[in-house]
Amino acid sequence: MVGVDKEDGSGYVQFDKHLYIDGQGEYWAKLNTWETPVIQAEIAKDEVVGWLRNYDRKQWALSMPYELGGSVKPMYPDFWLYEKMGMVTW
Repeated sequence: MVGVDKEDGSGYVQFDKHLYIDGQGEYWAKLNTWETPVIQAEIAKDEVVGWLRNYDRKQWALSMPYELGGSVKPMYPDFWLYEKMGMVTW
């Protein structure tokens, strides 16, 4: 992971519960204007135990296959959220 200068005004923010953390147990990212409030709201939920900022086409990126015109292609969601396993009630 690349080190982030937290004092440089670059817009990087520390987020909790990310799957990839640095040596200090932190994850710093620069998310866009809609991503930041969405992730902050999701990780505030007790049932969310972790998340991943999924950078498409990286060697470690997770994809979901979909079919279009008879051809299977990968789709790379921006985020993956992981929740506690348990009974779901409606």
